Amino acid sequence: MEYFKTGIKGFDIIMDKGLPNKTTIILHGPPGTGIRVFGQQFLFSGLQLGAHCIYFTSERPGREIMDDMRFYDWEVEDYVKKRQLIFIDAYTTKYEKSYSSDLDILKDIVWDVGASNQLRMALIKHLEQFTKENVKQVRCVIDSLSALFRTENPEEVIDLIEIIQMAARKYGGTFFFILDKGVHEEHLVNTLLYLADGIFEFTTRERGSELEHVMRIQKLRNMIFSTKLIPYIISEEGLVVETTERII
Repeated sequence: MEYFKTGIKGFDIIMDKGLPNKTTIILHGPPGTGIRVFGQQFLFSGLQLGAHCIYFTSERPGREIMDDMRFYDWEVEDYVKKRQLIFIDAYTTKYEKSYSSDLDILKDIVWDVGASNQLRMALIKHLEQFTKENVKQVRCVIDSLSALFRTENPEEVIDLIEIIQMAARKYGGTFFFILDKGVHEEHLVNTLLYLADGIFEFTTRERGSELEHVMRIQKLRNMIFSTKLIPYIISEEGLVVETTERII
């Protein structure tokens, strides 16, 4: 089993070997806890290490995701130009009536094939190409499951997750799924958490007169891990995990 460092300060110390290859992980937390920051930081660190990365967005256009990353000095434009970072942009396809280059084969048929279908077709296409190019490491962020549940049939979204899991086993890669907490029916959330190889739970709690961010690894296949709460901050550097002395 291969393992890859995340590049997230403090987190790699806790995880020791890094995250296992061929793994699907849900980042689960309420708004404001940094689940998207964690995912974007994971991608940018991978780009710096030579990984090929894919970012699926269905809530906002890819250019806005790039602006968010630029706030933390994660400049990705050059990686996009050389196709080391690929955006699968379902938002622009649906709401701005603009074709994604991933859908060239369908442009004479339909404007919008649906976000989950676009993700499934484009993702497999890119993973197959990475395999042909002998890419050593793949990282992917799906942003987000919450948006897909709002616009797609829930059963189709669950099927999509299983398809991506099979693709992860076949082609390799570490896949993060963003899932916003508190906006879905409990049985749907439980199904997703059951299917995933890993669950990283993000939350906040009161500490004196302030709110403190903490995360917990609830589940991670092929890893021995601590289930203790891990305090972290969101700074100009992105998400920074506090030292192991403060893990509770």
